[in-house]
Amino acid sequence: MTAKKPSVPPQPETAPVRIWVLLDSSGSMESLQLNVVESLNAFVAEQAATDPATAISIHTFPSVPYARKAAGVITVLVDDVAAGSLVSFTPDDYSPNGNTPLYDSLGELLRRAETDNNKRICQGLPCQDPLVVIITDGQENASRWHHRKSVFEHIERLQADGWAFIFLGSNQEAWTEAAKIGITRGDSLTFESSPTGLRDALSTASKSVSAYRTMTRPLRSEKRNSMIHIKDAH
Repeated sequence: MTAKKPSVPPQPETAPVRIWVLLDSSGSMESLQLNVVESLNAFVAEQAATDPATAISIHTFPSVPYARKAAGVITVLVDDVAAGSLVSFTPDDYSPNGNTPLYDSLGELLRRAETDNNKRICQGLPCQDPLVVIITDGQENASRWHHRKSVFEHIERLQADGWAFIFLGSNQEAWTEAAKIGITRGDSLTFESSPTGLRDALSTASKSVSAYRTMTRPLRSEKRNSMIHIKDAH
């Protein structure tokens, strides 16, 4: 079941971007634990430098434990926190384990994000442009409740409503995996599963996100299928 879409008021020329990060913490990420923490802190710091008030939500998706759907698949690190007020993450915040329930995790994140966005609209709060960043080093292998088609259709519908997506993947052709769920090649990036590969990928994504946030909404709509290649607001 998808979130009920409220009636949307006339949209302003500019709006803040709400950043949603979905971070793979499956067992194969264990060797990069410290590098993930360092790269994530650098990502947040760059967003805070552009605008400390930028709202960020960061979720991880270990597959252990989630025996019951009611318990949820994803773990919330931070939710709707201003980038400038975030304290640096430590290895205690990120403990890789288990398999890769990518579809379940993404399905749950999108449901939460869409519910939050619709609630803002219903309450008459200033609109935000959601941007979802997905970081994973493996292919889907553990989902139970969501499947490729349902996630594809959900992303497709959100894109039609102006949502933006970035897919960072290692140990795979990221554009191939991203295309399976409706994310274009221009919004995806393959990185080497190494400290340097991870750092460079998140740095590239961070620069793209920063540039996207400075754009007017009409310009954002032109760039949503080439997020990885955004260099500036022009």
